[in-house]
Amino acid sequence: MRSWKIAALLALLAAVVGCAGSPPTSEPAQQMQPTPTSVTISSVEQASNDGSTRITLKGNFPFSYTSYEPDCSTMVVELLDVDASAIAGVTPVNSPEVESIETSVRGEGLENGKVSQVTFHFKRPTVHQLRTNGNDLQIQFQPDPVHPSFQNSVVADASTEKPAAPTPLPEAAPSAPLLSEAQKAALEKAKPATVLLSVVPRGPDAQRTVQLKTNGKVTYKAFELTNPPRLVIDMQNVKSQVPPAQRSLAPKSEFLQKIRVAQFATAPEKVARVVFDLKTTRPYEIQPGPTGLTVDFSEAVAARRKAAAEGSANLAQGGASGAPAARAAGPETATTVVTTPSQPPAEGEAAPLSVNLAAQTPKGEGPGLTAVAASSLPEESPSTETAEPAAGEAAQTPSDLVPMHPGPSVSNRAGKETTIVSPQRFNPRTISDNGLKYTGKRISLNFKDADLKDVFRIFHEISGYNIVLDPSVSGNVTIVLENVPEDQALDIILKNNGLDKVFENNVIRIASTSKLSQEAAARKTLQEAKELEEQPVTFTRALSYARAKDVAPIVKRMMSKRGDVATDDRTNTLIISDISAKRDPINRLIDSLDEQTPQVSIEARIVETDRQFERDLGISWGLNAKWDPSLGTQTGLQFPHTADISYDVHLPPPASANTLGVNFGNVLNSFNINAQLDAFEQSGDVKILSAPKVVTQNNQSAIIEQGTQIPIVNTTATEINVEFVSASLRLEVTPQITKEGTVSMMVKVENNSPNFVNRVGDVPPINTQRAQTQIIVGDGGTAVIGGIFKINDAVTETGVPGLRRIPGLGWLFKSKTINRENAELLIFITPRILKKV
Repeated sequence: MRSWKIAALLALLAAVVGCAGSPPTSEPAQQMQPTPTSVTISSVEQASNDGSTRITLKGNFPFSYTSYEPDCSTMVVELLDVDASAIAGVTPVNSPEVESIETSVRGEGLENGKVSQVTFHFKRPTVHQLRTNGNDLQIQFQPDPVHPSFQNSVVADASTEKPAAPTPLPEAAPSAPLLSEAQKAALEKAKPATVLLSVVPRGPDAQRTVQLKTNGKVTYKAFELTNPPRLVIDMQNVKSQVPPAQRSLAPKSEFLQKIRVAQFATAPEKVARVVFDLKTTRPYEIQPGPTGLTVDFSEAVAARRKAAAEGSANLAQGGASGAPAARAAGPETATTVVTTPSQPPAEGEAAPLSVNLAAQTPKGEGPGLTAVAASSLPEESPSTETAEPAAGEAAQTPSDLVPMHPGPSVSNRAGKETTIVSPQRFNPRTISDNGLKYTGKRISLNFKDADLKDVFRIFHEISGYNIVLDPSVSGNVTIVLENVPEDQALDIILKNNGLDKVFENNVIRIASTSKLSQEAAARKTLQEAKELEEQPVTFTRALSYARAKDVAPIVKRMMSKRGDVATDDRTNTLIISDISAKRDPINRLIDSLDEQTPQVSIEARIVETDRQFERDLGISWGLNAKWDPSLGTQTGLQFPHTADISYDVHLPPPASANTLGVNFGNVLNSFNINAQLDAFEQSGDVKILSAPKVVTQNNQSAIIEQGTQIPIVNTTATEINVEFVSASLRLEVTPQITKEGTVSMMVKVENNSPNFVNRVGDVPPINTQRAQTQIIVGDGGTAVIGGIFKINDAVTETGVPGLRRIPGLGWLFKSKTINRENAELLIFITPRILKKV
C-alpha cells in the first residue's frame, strides 16, 4: 500500500506540474516493491534499426514524467523527484532521428528532492511515443512521414535525373509587426528585466491582448502545448512579484479560458512562467518592449498567419515538379544554409563563426568540412537564407559525398549559425580524458574525411593558436563534436590519429607520439651526457635556522649524478659539489628550507577548589544505684536484700574538641548520674591556581614540570636501593600552526601530589589528575581541555538499636556525624603565536 500511495502522489505532482508547462503522459507503477531512499536514473540505453530509434532511461523505481516540445527539433522530459546525476551532461546518440541527449539536475523537488530534465535534440522532425516498462521509461522515435523534409528525402533517394535549378522562395508575410526606429532604440537601451510586476488582459470583446509588465526588457522562451491547448512563456532571470489577485485570471473570452502565473524555477536561474489556457487553438504574436511583453491574439495576427500559410501552400505546390530535382542535387552542390538571429548581435560581441571548406578545397583534394563555433545568442525566431552554389562548384565536389539522407539539414536550435552537410552515422566510442580539466571556449565540429592539415588550420582560425606541423603529419579525420571545449577537441583529434603536441613558448608543435617520445629520450640522454662531461663546482651554504645534517638528505635528492654534499656541524654549513646548472635550483631549495620557524607561547591554568564541612554530635552518660543496709537503703525484701545497679551509654563522636560533663548524686552516694555531651564542627575552602607557561617552536615538543621527588627505599638481603617517584605539576605540549592562523596542539597535563595523611608506612600515595588531548584553538583563544567535579556527602549515625529511633529521647542513645566534601578541577590552555624576531 505504501508504494501505491507514493505512485499516486507522484502522478498527482506530475499533473500539477503539467498544468504549468505540459500534459502528463506517464503511467503509475503497478508493481509492489520496496521503496528506495531516492529514485535515480542510472544509465541510458540506445537501440536503432532501419526505421526508428529507441531510447531507454534505466531507473531503480517506477517514476512519473512530463513531456513537451518547445519546437519541432526538441523534446523535453521532466522527472519530478528523480535524480539523473549519473547521466548528467550531453550524451551523443548519432542516430538518424536523434542527435544528442542533454540532461540537467536541479534541486527544486518535494522536500529538497531533485528535478531532472532530459532534452532530446532531433536531426529531423520525428514522431515519438513514451511508455513505462517496469522501472524504465522507453521513448520510440520515428521519422515524421507527413513532414516535407521526409518526403523530399525519399524522393531524392529515388531520383537520378539531372538537377534542376532551385525554385526561389516567395516573400512570406511578416510574422510580427515591425518595430519603428524609436521603438528599436528604446528596446536596446532598456535594462534587462528582473521582476514580473503584473499581468493585465486588455482590449474589447474577447480580451485579445495581454500585457506582461516588467521592470525592463525580457529574455524569454515560448512554446505551445496540446491536449488541452496551452501557450507557455518562460521569462529568464525574472522573479514573479505579481499580486495574488492576478496570479490566476479567468477573462471573459471566446478562446482564452485562464491565465496562470507562477515562479517556475529559482535555481540555477530564476524563471517566471505564464501559462495561457486556451479553449481552442489560436494564432498569437509576442511583441517585446522596454517594459515587458505583449501577447497579441487579435484578428490581425490571424490574418498574417493565414497569409503565411497560403504562401507556404503555394510553395509546396510549385515544388511538386522542381523541388525533388533540386533536393537531389544537394549532395553534389553542398548547398549552404545559414541560420541567423532576427536581431544582430550587440556591438562588441563576437559574431558566431561559421566556416565551410567545401568551396575552399581544391578539386580532388578531399571532401568539404564544416567548423561551427558555439554561441549563446537569445533564442528568437530565426530567419533563413538559402545561398545558391557558385557556378562550377558542383564539378569540383567529389562524387563520394553522397550522404545517407540527401539534402541539407538545417538545425532549428536558436542562437547559432550552422552550416551542416549531411548527417552521418557513427558508432559510440568512449575516449578517456585522463581526468584533464578543459577550459577552452566551446565549439562544434562536423568533419567528414577532412585532411588533417586543413583541420589544424581551422583550429588556428578558431582559437588563434600558432600551430606548426611535423612534415610526417598526414591523414584524414571524420568527427562530429557538439559544444565541446576547443582544447578537448584538439586532444581528441590528436589521440585518434596517433599524434601529440608540445608547447614551445607561444607555439604548438604537433608530431606523432613516437617521434616526440624519441625526441624526449634523446634530449634526456644528451642532457645526462653533458652533465657527466661537465666539471663540478664546489660552494658552501651556512644555515641560520635549519640544521645542516637535516637539510643535507633533502638537497642530495636534487643533485645530478656528479653531485655530492657534506656537512660541518661546528659552523652548521653545507659543503656542496655539483655542476653549475644545479647551483641555482639548490640555492633556491635551501632558501626555502632555511627560514625562521614561528614560535608559540602556551599557557595552562589549572584551577582546583576544595570545600569541606564536618559536624559531629555525641553523648556519654551513665547511672549507679546501691541498696545496702549500711547506707540505710535496703530493699526491704528477704531477697534480694541488697542491690547494686549501673548503666553506661558511651557514644562519643570520632573527633571531639568540646565536651560538657554533668554529675548528679545524693548525700549517701547511693545514687549517681553522670552525663557528657560532645559536639564538633569544621568547614574549609581551598583554592589552588597553577599556571605553567612554556614557549616552543612550531612542531617542536616542550615540557615544563614542577613538584617533589619522593624517595622510596627498597631493601633486599644484600643491598638497599632508593628510588625517586615524581609528584609534580607537568605540562607537555607540541603546537602546530595552521594556514588559517590557528594552533593545533597535542597537550598532556598532569597534576600529581603526595597524600601524607593516608601514607602506608613511610610512603605516601600519589593523588593523580591527568588530561591528554589534541585540540585546535585560535591565536590568543582559550579552551577548556578538561574538568572534574567530585561530591562526597556522608552521614554516619551510631547508637543503641531501637532506642536511637525514639523521637526526641533517641538523642540520649546515639551519636551522629555529617561529612560533606566538594572538589572541582578545571584545566584551561591558551596559545599565542609570537611575532618573528
